[in-house]
Amino acid sequence: MNTQFEKRRSHLVTYKSEQNETEIDYVLGRREEKKIIMDCKVIPNESVVAQHELVVADFRLKAIRKRRAQARNRRIKTWKLKGEKAREFGSKVERAREERDVNGMSELPEEIWDDMKGIVVPAAVEGCGRTSGKQQQERETWWWNQEVQTAVKEKSVARKGWEEDNNYQTR
Repeated sequence: MNTQFEKRRSHLVTYKSEQNETEIDYVLGRREEKKIIMDCKVIPNESVVAQHELVVADFRLKAIRKRRAQARNRRIKTWKLKGEKAREFGSKVERAREERDVNGMSELPEEIWDDMKGIVVPAAVEGCGRTSGKQQQERETWWWNQEVQTAVKEKSVARKGWEEDNNYQTR
């Protein structure tokens, strides 16, 4: 977020060492969070660690209201239809269809569809069950991509090499 706001040089520099000044400390945010971040700046003369300046971001937050339980989209766990469960499901559907055939099925496509739905859905729910309908929590791995993985591996290898060199020098 440091780069999103125009600031004078003293409010951008996060690292000072002798005559070198750079912007190396950042506040990271998702693209959709840009609208809630009001400002991001460096507080001069507030060193957190030697040579590093404090980076501050101002956010606009809204109070979160609890929502009432809404009608949830409860799905049938069809991914459980494997092996023995799939055979049981098939036999239940076949028995129910035979019973409907005895009673006579309609010739209209909508009624045929409703009859089949009335057979398949209850058999699937009985055999597999339904999900709770709650939404899954969004995972915080949106930033973990191939580029980051490669950089982490390179850093790990470099650190091991540095540690080996450092241990060699201290012996």
